[in-house]
Amino acid sequence: MVFFVTEAPCTKKTFVEPVPNKALVNHVISNPTVASEEVCKIQCFIEATCESYNFGPKEDGGHVCELSNSDRFVGLKNFTEDHEFLYRGVEVTWCVD
Repeated sequence: MVFFVTEAPCTKKTFVEPVPNKALVNHVISNPTVASEEVCKIQCFIEATCESYNFGPKEDGGHVCELSNSDRFVGLKNFTEDHEFLYRGVEVTWCVD
């Protein structure tokens, strides 16, 4: 799934394949409760500094979407095993006029 921002500055976010049973910790900037992973993707797209997210169950129902300002390659030591979550990175590119 690819999203485009049409106002300046224009960016393109491409969500890469998920990594099951993993989560990126210590870089979470927001953790909204969401109904689905699709809504989590939208939340990441809206948040300008989102570079990845963790998606998993919430103890009281629903799902948590942990938006991160880093990715697993920059924060490799913080890329941990978590059997309840999946991790999805984002490739961000700037649109060219």
